[in-house]
This record gives sequence, C-alpha cells and structure tokens, in this order.
Amino acid sequence: PNIRDISIIRRMPDKMTITIIEREPIARVGASGFVVDEEGVVFVRYAGTGGLPMIKGSDVLAQIKPGDRLHGKEMAAVRLVQNALRPECRLRLLVVDTAKDDYLLVTLSDHRQAKIAWDGMSDDEKDTQIKMQRQLDQLALSMESDIGRGCLLWDATIPGRIFATTPGVQ
Repeated sequence: PNIRDISIIRRMPDKMTITIIEREPIARVGASGFVVDEEGVVFVRYAGTGGLPMIKGSDVLAQIKPGDRLHGKEMAAVRLVQNALRPECRLRLLVVDTAKDDYLLVTLSDHRQAKIAWDGMSDDEKDTQIKMQRQLDQLALSMESDIGRGCLLWDATIPGRIFATTPGVQ
C-alpha cells in the first residue's frame, strides 16, 4: 500500500531501470499509526507523521487496514485536509472529526473549532471540491477578521453563511 506506482524497464542487453513512487501522507488516521494520502489510500508510516493533522471519530476508522481506501465523510475529511495545505490557505488543521453525520468538526492549530459542511460533501464529484474550497476560504476570511479573531467556535455548515460564538455573549 505504500507504493503509488512502480515501473520496470528492461534495456537490452543487460540493464534494468526500476522506478518506485511512494505515497506521501497528508494526515494520520485515528490512533492506529496509519496515515492516508490525497487519494484516500491508507498505509503505514511511522517516521515524520507527528505534525500531520489527524482524522478521527467514526467507527469506519476503527476497522481500516493498510491498503483500504476511504469513502464518504472520511474521504471528505481527506479532501478538506488536502485543500487546507494550499499555500494561500492560512488555516492549519490539527484534527478533523468525522463522528457527526452532517458536518465535520475541525480543530485548528490555535485550538479554535469549526463545524464545516458543503453540498455533496460525501460525493466524489469535482464540483463538490469547488464548493468545499469556497466554504473553507469564506471560513478563513471570517476567522481572520478583526471581530473573528476572538471567536472560539465557528459554524460553516450553511453554504455562503458563516456564524461564530463570541466569548462572553450568550
């Protein structure tokens, strides 16, 4: 499962070229020591994974094994992590919790939390990626605003609308 692609080319009469491309982890999966790449393939990697965001929360993750491919909410979490890795995205994800049916609960590196969802979140269609990126970018803009910096809990589950809970306000 750790190998994304391998090619063997024989060059006559006595040479052979072997090219191996390994999978690159983008997130840890649960507490099992497994990681996942941008395609949703689960594999084992121990070194250098401590700084990766963790995807946790659902019963599906407790049953995975190396070589499995994530789907549904778990794959939505992978796509969210991949999207947050863009240089222009200033949100640094710490944990993505997939336990809820209708949204992902994201914990950021500054320990603020956000519920996030988008239309077609569990689908593999291309336009759902665009909707997710738009929702994530709007969340980031709101969180980085002067008013938003003090808010600890965010709700980005309604397309085009971002809500926050301000400390001390009930």
